[in-house]
Amino acid sequence: MKIRYLVFMSLIAGAFLLPGSGCGGAKSCQDVCAARESCPDVVPGSKSCELQCKDEEALVKLALCEDQQAVFYDCLSDLTDQCDATTTCATEGSKRYACLNKFCTAHPDTAGCGSYGGNP
Repeated sequence: MKIRYLVFMSLIAGAFLLPGSGCGGAKSCQDVCAARESCPDVVPGSKSCELQCKDEEALVKLALCEDQQAVFYDCLSDLTDQCDATTTCATEGSKRYACLNKFCTAHPDTAGCGSYGGNP
């Protein structure tokens, strides 16, 4: 059950990193973050969207998960509603999560690993 919850949260967290989505062309990470946080049943992050984006992008790069992130972004770019990310992009999000989880399990004290199998 904990793994399922973490995968779900990873998908939601990953949705805000999308460089562009929905109608109206490219949006900033902060815009997508704000849209994600307005989805039903999503608790807003304790940090600003700007800091959330910066932290997540650094972790993805450090964990060498950029390819998985790019595939996830490709899926998210087709969405008109960020709240659909957990169902529409579940496969892509799960692969991204698995990559981050593998890194964070091996390096649990790395900043940002709390949602991916590391220490909070």
